[in-house]
Amino acid sequence: MPYLLVIADETQVSSAEAQVATSKVSLDQAVANHQAGTAPLLDELRARVDYQSLQQQLIVARNSLEKDKLALARTIGLPLAQSFNLTDKAPYQAFDELDVEATIRQAHANRKDLAAMVEQVKAAEQQRKAATADRLPTLKFSGDYGDIGVNLDHSHGTGDATGTVSAPLFAEFALRGEAQVAQSQLDTVRAKLSDQNAQVDADIRDALLDIQSAQKLVEVARSSVDLSNEALKEAQERYANGVSDNLAVSQAEQSVAQADSQYVSSLYRHNVAKLSLARALGAGQNYKNYVGGK
Repeated sequence: MPYLLVIADETQVSSAEAQVATSKVSLDQAVANHQAGTAPLLDELRARVDYQSLQQQLIVARNSLEKDKLALARTIGLPLAQSFNLTDKAPYQAFDELDVEATIRQAHANRKDLAAMVEQVKAAEQQRKAATADRLPTLKFSGDYGDIGVNLDHSHGTGDATGTVSAPLFAEFALRGEAQVAQSQLDTVRAKLSDQNAQVDADIRDALLDIQSAQKLVEVARSSVDLSNEALKEAQERYANGVSDNLAVSQAEQSVAQADSQYVSSLYRHNVAKLSLARALGAGQNYKNYVGGK
């Protein structure tokens, strides 16, 4: 899903840029403290390593974004040399609670593959009826009516009628075989339809479970981002006040980077799960409603 990948990459780039900016503040603070003689060189070196490490992560994130934008351009038919930016984003929105059974019924009503399979069953039923009808006796009737005589005054009506009944006695075994083949084909198509119905039910339930799980992951990841940012702020204040060295700051910056990465991944999984539900429902072009949480 190139579109969602690009959105996730853009979020990752924004997060990496913010982390680089925060790390630059910590580096400037460590350099100033070292120059003032209030902090050892180790603090400055540690801050510089953290800053350069985050710069590397930003470079990788930007490269992934550009490559995924190329893949998206190929998918939608844009020239690869043309630069573009996405205007429609897919922010996180919790998905409304759904009635599972009603959602399954909606899928059965909308899925084109199920509709095609139902038509195949109807066609097989007609073939089975036709094969059965070939074995039944047939009745044919023919007749005619006319007028004979020398003239109109001396004429009278005449007519004849014939009827025949025929039964395919000598073709019974061949016709019986055709009926059995038709019945076998009907049973096969019905079994496929039953299996497809079960697969649709499973697809809907799987997608709903994935959405519920992804929403919980997003909520936990967002809480982790808030907590890690708070821990980073506290560590920076302690270092600025000379209470501790910048090791705690370095560790807090790493925690922020990890929490941001997990948050972006959970958002991506959540949107993919909602698109899976839209596909299972046969929603077609209404996928935006599902990504938007409606």
